[in-house]
Amino acid sequence: MTAAYRALPPNKIPDATPQLNVLQRAGGAIGTAVLTVVLDHQLRHRPTPAGQGDGFGTTFLRVLAITTAAAIHTIVLAHTERRVLRRAHASKLEEAADTCH
Repeated sequence: MTAAYRALPPNKIPDATPQLNVLQRAGGAIGTAVLTVVLDHQLRHRPTPAGQGDGFGTTFLRVLAITTAAAIHTIVLAHTERRVLRRAHASKLEEAADTCH
C-alpha cells in the first residue's frame, strides 16, 4: 500500500484511500467466496471422512498457491520500488553535484 500511495501526488491521496479500501474489501470477500465454493465442491464429491480430509488439503493447496502468487508480486513490486528510489536518489545527488560546480 505504501508503494501505491508513494506513486501518487499528495493531493490525490484522499481520493485514492477509499478506492483502495473498497478494492481490498471486495477482493477479500470475492476470494473468500471463491475458496468457499472450491471447498464445498471438494467436500460434496468426497463423502468419506478421508475424502473430506483430502478435500480440505486440496483447498489448502489452492490457498497456498494464491498466497504464493501474491507474495511473488509483492516482492517484485518492492524490488522495483527500491530500484526506482535508488535511481531518483542518485539523480538528485548528481543534480546537487552539478549545481555546486
